[in-house]
Amino acid sequence: MKPLTPEEKLNVIKGLYWDYHIDPAHYLDVLEGRHPGTGPWLNRDKILVRMLERLYWYTLVAFFGLDGLKELITPEVIARLRFPFMRRKYEFILSLIHISEPTRPY
Repeated sequence: MKPLTPEEKLNVIKGLYWDYHIDPAHYLDVLEGRHPGTGPWLNRDKILVRMLERLYWYTLVAFFGLDGLKELITPEVIARLRFPFMRRKYEFILSLIHISEPTRPY
């Protein structure tokens, strides 16, 4: 899958936060770690939870890459998802992602 360009990422953010009056580039900077979050309502985990709840899996893979999702989808983030069925979905995905990692011989 082809990674999203910065412009495409901004369009994804615009779609997620169409009802907020904050520059989408600011959200992207917070999400990618170039800017710290501003208070409890705008931080990396909250943006990520919103993305997990609203975007298709393939959009998430194109946005972050599979390696990026391996780092970002943690049990703590999963616990913050609003709906139990989504928590189960991402717990399953998390188990599959880590199963696919090659094992190292001793």
